[in-house]
Amino acid sequence: MAKVGALHEATRDREPGFDPLWAAATAYHDTVLADRAVRAILLAARSEPALAEEAQRASHDPAEVAVADFAALGHQHPAACAA
Repeated sequence: MAKVGALHEATRDREPGFDPLWAAATAYHDTVLADRAVRAILLAARSEPALAEEAQRASHDPAEVAVADFAALGHQHPAACAA
């Protein structure tokens, strides 16, 4: 997925903490939410089991990466914050 690649590219080589979280959120907004077709698919995924599974799989990797960022920020439960 090119969109997920944009998230990885935006956060690569950054120290864990706020900066990569902000970069990932910005990349997500710029590449995913700005694309009406992708936004429509994400909304449809809420009610379509096959799409929901794919959306969950695609969002798993960025969430795993964010755990280190939330830990660096001192959150008590970084995995829960990243989910």
